[in-house]
Amino acid sequence: MEFNQESVIAKFDHNKAELTKVVDESKMLTLTDPLDNKQVAVIKGKRIELRGYEIKIEKKGKEIREDAKTFITGVLDYEKELKSVTTPEILRLEGLEEVSAKSQLVEERKKLLPERKTKLAAIDPNIVTNDEELLKLGATEFQDHLNQQFTLKLEADRRKLEEEKLAEQKRQEDVRIAELARKEATEKVERDRLAAIESEAEEKRNEAQAKIDAENAVIAEEKRKIEAEKLRLAHEEEVRKAAEAAKLKAEQDAKDSAEREKAEAERKALEAKAEEARLAALMPEKECLRQYASMLLAVTPPQNLKTAEIVEKLTLALKKLNELALFLTQ
Repeated sequence: MEFNQESVIAKFDHNKAELTKVVDESKMLTLTDPLDNKQVAVIKGKRIELRGYEIKIEKKGKEIREDAKTFITGVLDYEKELKSVTTPEILRLEGLEEVSAKSQLVEERKKLLPERKTKLAAIDPNIVTNDEELLKLGATEFQDHLNQQFTLKLEADRRKLEEEKLAEQKRQEDVRIAELARKEATEKVERDRLAAIESEAEEKRNEAQAKIDAENAVIAEEKRKIEAEKLRLAHEEEVRKAAEAAKLKAEQDAKDSAEREKAEAERKALEAKAEEARLAALMPEKECLRQYASMLLAVTPPQNLKTAEIVEKLTLALKKLNELALFLTQ
């Protein structure tokens, strides 16, 4: 079923023209004095009147939607169309009411300005107050601001006391340093006087010691010459004895070496004779051993062996056979 706008319009108590006329009359209202409660009451009354129209429209729209659900979309569109006439004016009037409410709130807060300034001055007379900023603060916000200023004042007083304490400590330290400097200067004068006396005495002691040292040096030089002569004679004696001992040792070493060479020659001669006799005794069987050694050297391992352990053991066995064969041929 198609939406029939004319049939729907006929069901509403008010049409767009009537609402436009009422809105045009409302637009004539202005707020010349935000503090004039009569003007505000008229504006509020007109807003409520317009909202009454909207409530009737919404109610009628709901009735129509319940009676003909197929017309819901059209009804809602027309409902919005009708409300598009009244809603902007309602919003404008609400804006005027909001301006009035803010202005009245500012006036109420202006009455509190003296009290607020007194509270701030009680914390610190030097606090700079700004009426415009104070008027923006509600009761809770102002209390927070007051607490913040109180905290800042406490912190400032604490810093001031700390600075005064540090200044007094510095003054006392300066006095102490000055007294120490004065005392140090007095002590330095006394130390310099005593040092001069000590220096003069030290100079005299040095002169006397220098004379004694010169005399001791002469005596020490004589002693050194005597000791040097003794050492020279002792060294010459040691050199003579060492040369004599070296000569005797060389003669003995030569004698011992000759005897060792003679004994070695005799031993080698005996060994040579014994070797000749051993070889002469082995000659018949040596040829037999040589043939056996040749057979051992001719032994070869099987071909294409793949087991690593067997190949390793055969290699070791052949190595030992070769060593045996070489031993037999010697």
